[in-house]
Parts: sequence; C-alpha cells; structure tokens
Amino acid sequence: MAVKGYRYSEAKKLVKHALQKGLSVFLWGHPGIGKSTMAREIASEMGLPLIDIRLAQSDPTKIGGILYPDREKGLSVWLRPSWVPVDKPAFIFLDEINAAVTKLHQSIAYQIVLEKRLREWKFAPGTVVLAAGNLEEDSAIVQTLSQALSNRFVHFQLKVDVDEWIKWAKRNGIVEPIISYKKFRGENSLYNNTGDHAFPSPRSWEFASRLIEDEIRSEKPSITTIRNLVESAVGKGEASAFMTFYRHYRKIDVSGMSFKGNIVKVAKTTEPSFIHALLSAIAVYYSKHFKLIKKDSY
Repeated sequence: MAVKGYRYSEAKKLVKHALQKGLSVFLWGHPGIGKSTMAREIASEMGLPLIDIRLAQSDPTKIGGILYPDREKGLSVWLRPSWVPVDKPAFIFLDEINAAVTKLHQSIAYQIVLEKRLREWKFAPGTVVLAAGNLEEDSAIVQTLSQALSNRFVHFQLKVDVDEWIKWAKRNGIVEPIISYKKFRGENSLYNNTGDHAFPSPRSWEFASRLIEDEIRSEKPSITTIRNLVESAVGKGEASAFMTFYRHYRKIDVSGMSFKGNIVKVAKTTEPSFIHALLSAIAVYYSKHFKLIKKDSY
C-alpha cells in the first residue's frame, strides 16, 4: 500500500503554489519530519518575514487583541496586536494549530485563514497563511478542527521519505556516518514513533548529528560517549543499531585500501552493515579527494 502524502520536494512545490494563488494551506505530518523547516524555507524564498503563531500556547486575547476603554467617546475599542501585518506583507505560520486549541482559538483563526484579516485590520496585500499540525495517530496532543475552520484550507500531507531527507542532510551539514546509516536502514530508522521519550525522526536525527559531530571528528572518539548521545536523541534501540554500523564505518581505511592494498585486512565479513559501511566510506572518500562522484550520489 502506498504511503499517504507527498515527498518533501513535491509537497513544498504544491504548498508554495497554493500560497501564491492566495489560498491558505494546512500541512499535515508526523512530528519532527520537516513541517516547520518547510515553512521557513518557503517564507525565505517568497521574501516574506515569518510570523510564527502557536495558538495552543497563546492567550486568545493576545492573538485577537484586547478591549481598551476610550473614555472620551465612552466606548470600548480593540487594540491591534503587534503581530498583525498591516503595512508590509508577511508569512503567517500557524504551527501546531490542532494541538488542543479551544473553540475560542479556532474562532479567532477563521478570519485569519479565509479573509486574511483580524477584526477591522486587513492584512497587507501579499500576506500568506500556512498552518501545520500533527496526525492523530502519533499520540500527539491533537484537537479535532471544526469543519468550518478545516474547510477554509487546502490540505496537503507530508510523508517520511529517506531520499529527500538525505538530500536535505547533505545541504545542512549532517555528519556522514548518520547519512550513510540512513542509506543503509531506510525509512523505518528515519521515523519510528515508539512511544518512548526519545524516538527516531528527521528532527531527532538532526539533534543526534549536532551532539556527536565534535566527538566523531576527534582523534580518539569515545564509542561510549557517542552511543549515549545518540541514544538521548533517537532512543536505545535505534542507537544500538547505529553504533553497530558506526563501528564498521570508523574502522575502514579507504586510503590504505586504495594505495596500500589493504583490502584483505578489512573485508573479513559479509554482514550487511559492514558491506554498506564499506561502500559508503569509499564513496565519501573519493567524492572528497578526487571529485569523481557527485555529492548526492553516494
């Protein structure tokens, strides 16, 4: 059965097209697979400042404005919230919009989403609205949106795709052992919500890379430290599988194999993780030293 949703690059094109057509978009997807990243990228490409609004974390009065007494006229007037873009267009991102928001929160969103306005303040022409939310199946804090609010959006779902993540990872400095491991293990290791505090997701693998980048580049990396750091980000089971792969990867001397004929010393096993670690290490080495292999091909 085909996985629901679109790959990152596909979803990004569709979302951007809909926004440019003046429609508000709801982007669905698992936690940590790149919804917020996509919002930042599209905002940057459209040349719009990003206004990140978390409805569930905000007092409705701070989003919708507050009443202030005009004593001279004997009236109460609404004060415009500072976030409302009336002078210049902006990219309004309603992140985690379905995270237990109340009916009051949702009612405030009605005008923002469909009319691009808040009360009497109409947004500057060119302002776009993107919302994002988690799926109910992810055990995330999710509140069903009213049909009235849901129908104000066009909807796209982002799916987990390891090839797309690898392309992103190479552009954003994710350490090579993690990239090679993703090539070997595929989507199940990229996202697997185990229900534990730490579980593998595109976001948590980025965390793992940041945690271990200094250690793996040191002269004498500590296997115990690397394992503990990776486990803190992606959980014990996935950390154990990664370390099995990494132990092979770090021992492969491509230079020695290429110029000293040391292949016999390393090729003593047919274990799949070793074979893939070997091929990955060779590809990375030659792409760096001889520029014979395109960076996206290994």
